[in-house]
Amino acid sequence: MCFYFQCFYIYSITGFSIIIELNLPFYWLILQRFGFCIPGMNITIHFDTRRTSKVDLNNRLWHKQLMIELKLLLLIIIANGAPVLARNIFKSHFETALDFNRMFIDGRPVFGPTKTWRGIIVAIVITVPFAFLLGFTAELGLVLAALAMVGDLLGSFIKRRLKLSPSSRALGLDQIPESLLPMFACQGLLGLSWQSTVMVVFLFFVMELLLSRLLYQLHIRKHPY
Repeated sequence: MCFYFQCFYIYSITGFSIIIELNLPFYWLILQRFGFCIPGMNITIHFDTRRTSKVDLNNRLWHKQLMIELKLLLLIIIANGAPVLARNIFKSHFETALDFNRMFIDGRPVFGPTKTWRGIIVAIVITVPFAFLLGFTAELGLVLAALAMVGDLLGSFIKRRLKLSPSSRALGLDQIPESLLPMFACQGLLGLSWQSTVMVVFLFFVMELLLSRLLYQLHIRKHPY
């Protein structure tokens, strides 16, 4: 049985790849299972004389970065879509308005009846395990879901101040805050660049428009936006 570990960061120092090869006989694994110790493990360290291509290394890093961005995009979609699914599953049950139907100083609702405690809780409960399954920490999933909901509530609050009715369409305001705020947090937690944040927000903007129309046709959303 062989295990291989290749350290690509060595390129910046030597320009060569280092491969550490650990050879463990099959019988050693069997006897170790019953408490025996077999000395003389064969450990080989050698240099791969083929110079690691800088372009190849950059491609690997770019691919890794892209996968992180796509996973974050998926989590943001899950967080923002969870309240919609919860409404279809629970119908009118547990539909307590987040603002308890209170009015702001302008005489209009704070958020509106469509923003419920059920939606906030379901978004967090669903997003956290998905974050873990995608290779992130549960803490990151919690922060991402919470900030996605804060962004959604911020958009609703601004729409109420602009005298727009609940569930009315406001292009940009319905997509940007709920994706930008969680990406700001992920940018700090994962060391992402601002380009990554811009790309994920843009992709979410496009995906939200497409998925909203699809879910409307499937009778999951009440409006095609």
